[in-house]
Amino acid sequence: MFNAGLGNQIFTYLFYRHLQQRFPEERIYGYYKLGGLQLHGGLELDKAFDIQLPPSSLITNAIAQGWLLLARMGLRQKLESRSEDPKNMVYDYQWLDQRYFQDLDLRKELPFREDMIDERNRQVAEELFKHETIAIHVRRGDYLSKENYPLFGRYCKDEYFDRAISRMLMTYPEARYCFFSDDIEYVKKRQRICRALFVDWNKGKDSWKDLYLMTHCRPHVISNRTFAYWGAR
Repeated sequence: MFNAGLGNQIFTYLFYRHLQQRFPEERIYGYYKLGGLQLHGGLELDKAFDIQLPPSSLITNAIAQGWLLLARMGLRQKLESRSEDPKNMVYDYQWLDQRYFQDLDLRKELPFREDMIDERNRQVAEELFKHETIAIHVRRGDYLSKENYPLFGRYCKDEYFDRAISRMLMTYPEARYCFFSDDIEYVKKRQRICRALFVDWNKGKDSWKDLYLMTHCRPHVISNRTFAYWGAR
């Protein structure tokens, strides 16, 4: 079930590849939850990566929607199977576990679509890779909302980044810094580091290109976000 933003979509895709390798004789379909995807920029996997997504069908979509309806009614647990038999299984949730991709070659599984990388991002990526560049990813946005703050927003606050950057400055005195954020103007006002680049041009449908740039940096200071996790892999 593909849902939420690109970071979670990557986890789900790798779980799909795990199932393909484990059950090569089985037909595996994807369900693309439009509501959840649209809240985070839509389905971005095949825009960012040169991959083949799992197929979907009217029948499997209806099954997935029925499963979600049962979940809202509180009946899903009664139907959940503990069996390892893959036949007629619906795999729900977010599969955020390294066990499902530890045997996969991630560079081969997730090759970026080079034809979608514009010249500006390509040149910046080359510079980031050429020099020792530390990526700093700061998530704010929806984490600061009343609903999300108790669960997400109270972690990785300004103090966390201040301490992490101070340690980086001592450990890597000659390094450059590259900042990524969904509130980059706020980050610009707070950070006064020399040799710093603030990526503020990958917006909207191009926001996934921040991930492309992050993969050219080492090391990373990240927020508690799956997008940042994959940038640091």
